[in-house]
Formats: sequence, C-alpha cells, structure tokens
Amino acid sequence: MFPKMPEVLPMPSSPAVIKQSDLTRYIAATVKAGVPVQQVMIAPDGTVTITIGNASAEGAMNPCDRLLD
Repeated sequence: MFPKMPEVLPMPSSPAVIKQSDLTRYIAATVKAGVPVQQVMIAPDGTVTITIGNASAEGAMNPCDRLLD
C-alpha cells in the first residue's frame, strides 16, 4: 500500500552554506570586543546577521506573555 522507505536517507547534494566553526568564530569575536550578542540570524543564502546590544526585559517579551502577566 505505501512505498517502502529507503534504509539510508540520501545526503544533501549541496554543502552547508555556513560552517558551525565560522559562526562560532563570528560570535566569539563579537563577545571578545565587549559587545553583547542579542540575536544571530542565518539567511538561506548564508548571510549572517548578528544583532548586538542588550535586550531590555520589556522588549524581549512576546505580546502573549504580557497577557499572561
């Protein structure tokens, strides 16, 4: 009734856009410079965006969190 699943899943055909070691190096350099990292985003094309600065407690809350308080 259902097609048989392969025993081993095929590997992706393209390499990773960014390596974990690269991302670790970016974050470590930012922290070493004394700048707090607030958020890290990786776009599908491999662009890394590091948001810096301190997150305020109010700004970090989700609107649903405010309703539950």
